[in-house]
Amino acid sequence: MRLNLKVFPSDIYFACSLSISKSDWKWQLTPSGRFAHRKEYVERVGKEHSLETIHYEPMEDFRREGAAYVRGHIFIMKKELEHSNEL
Repeated sequence: MRLNLKVFPSDIYFACSLSISKSDWKWQLTPSGRFAHRKEYVERVGKEHSLETIHYEPMEDFRREGAAYVRGHIFIMKKELEHSNEL
């Protein structure tokens, strides 16, 4: 017996918030032991995995590190899946 189902998987969404790298490097390990990333690096890696940035927002005062605030950014990325009519 063959079972035909209409299957429409949802697209995949990926969201992350990261500290902004202060250097010209793609990413860096900060003195606190946290990683920081450049916007261009995150978007390039996303594209390599078929993720499209659908929302980007820089975030001032992202978090505190000691007495100082750290700048950050948030990314929302989307990967469209091919939809199949059979399971």
